[in-house]
Amino acid sequence: MAKRQKPINLKDIEKQFKQVNTFDTYPLNDKDNSVIKYNSVFDHQIVEDLKNELFEKIKYSQEKKLGFLESDHEFFNYMYFLIIKYFTHFKDIIAEDLETQIIQMEKMVSIGLYELIIKDVLPQEEVQMVFDVVLDTIESVEKLDAIEEQHKLNLATEVKSPVIQKRVGINGAV
Repeated sequence: MAKRQKPINLKDIEKQFKQVNTFDTYPLNDKDNSVIKYNSVFDHQIVEDLKNELFEKIKYSQEKKLGFLESDHEFFNYMYFLIIKYFTHFKDIIAEDLETQIIQMEKMVSIGLYELIIKDVLPQEEVQMVFDVVLDTIESVEKLDAIEEQHKLNLATEVKSPVIQKRVGINGAV
C-alpha cells in the first residue's frame, strides 16, 4: 500500500528556512581551538548574490584589463573563492574589491586553507548546486546571444539599406 502523501505546510517551510540560516562548525586546530563556521545548507538568495558578484567582477576585470578571470581555471577558482566567502564566516573578513580578493585567495591557497574548505568543509552537493546555477546562467546568456546573432543575420539578408544595417549593428553583412 502506498504511503499517504502530505502537502508541505508553513511549519515545514520554517524548519527548512532555519537550516539555511545556521552555521555548522568544523574544528580546524585543536591546539588553539580554531574553527571554521559554515553553512551546511546554502541559501538560494545568497547564491544569486554570489552569481551577481562573480559577473560584476568579470566585467570589472575586463574593463580594468587586469588579466584575471580570463581562463576557465581562474574562473572556477574564483567561483570557489566566492563560495567560501558567501557560505563561511569569512564573509565578514574577505574584501569587496577584486584586487584585494585575489591576494586573499592566493594566501588561502598557499596555506592550504582554500583546498581544505572546498574539499572537506563545505557540502559538495551544495557547492555543485552553485556551479549548476552559474553554468545554467552562462548557458542561457550564450543561447540568447546566438538568437540575437541569428536575428541580425536575418535582418542583413532582408534589409538592404546600409543606414538601417548600421543602426542595428550588422554593417553590411552577407
